[in-house]
Amino acid sequence: MKIEDSSGLSGAFEAQPVQKAVPAFDLFQVYGAAPTAAGADHAQMSVQAQEIHKYAEQLKALPDVREEKVQPLEQQLQAGTYRVPLEDVSEMMFRLAELDRS
Repeated sequence: MKIEDSSGLSGAFEAQPVQKAVPAFDLFQVYGAAPTAAGADHAQMSVQAQEIHKYAEQLKALPDVREEKVQPLEQQLQAGTYRVPLEDVSEMMFRLAELDRS
């Protein structure tokens, strides 16, 4: 009895010829393209990316804590003279209640 392979995979498991590896810049010549100077990769950011980068750098330069706001409150807390404004407490209670409903 003879078993025939109809899947088309008969040559898939046979030894394949070794292909020569070439540097990537040689591929430019194969396809007729002119490479840039060897090893001189470069990238250019879009105008939006440059602007985002500029703002990100400015954000990094900002302090994590605004001392001019924290210092007076810290002094009031230590002196025992800090009082929470009732309007702020009631507003936060209403905001939290609205969040609980959603």
